[in-house]
Amino acid sequence: MDGGSGSFQAKTDYATGSYPYSVFSADFDGDGDMDLAVANQNSNAVSILLNNGDGTFQAKTDYGTGNSPYSVFSADLDGDGDMDLEVGNGWSANVSILLNNGDGTFQAKTDYATGSYPFSVFSADLDGDGDMDLAVANRESHNVSVLLNNGDGTFQAKTDYVTCNSRIRSINNGK
Repeated sequence: MDGGSGSFQAKTDYATGSYPYSVFSADFDGDGDMDLAVANQNSNAVSILLNNGDGTFQAKTDYGTGNSPYSVFSADLDGDGDMDLEVGNGWSANVSILLNNGDGTFQAKTDYATGSYPFSVFSADLDGDGDMDLAVANRESHNVSVLLNNGDGTFQAKTDYVTCNSRIRSINNGK
């Protein structure tokens, strides 16, 4: 934007993986700028684009996920103060967790089983113990998988909760 007038400058395109489906913004490298994470459905990867501090972005860095990632969300999953990634993978029926190294780079994924066709992921402290748990909307199994955090960015096996929506597609905090 240009000084709060509500108008925008011309767009700038940045390369991502194949068929970008979901995007999330967070400060991944701890410099105070909002960076981008993009779930790329056809390349089975999440692209990270770090902000240069002026609203432009560095070239993407891709990290492998499960098969057909549809949703990406970020939260501090391991309690170390930096933003980690959770990615819902439609065809592999799992969520990939990528822990942040603290500098905007990420460790290799760890996958956790979910219901069928996880379409949306979200984090919140669901059990009140101070760490971020996972909630995953599963479109084809018509349920929500909850994975409780062990406090270190690893997760317990899922517990599924039936929904009344036959094709649940999104989950969020309602705010």
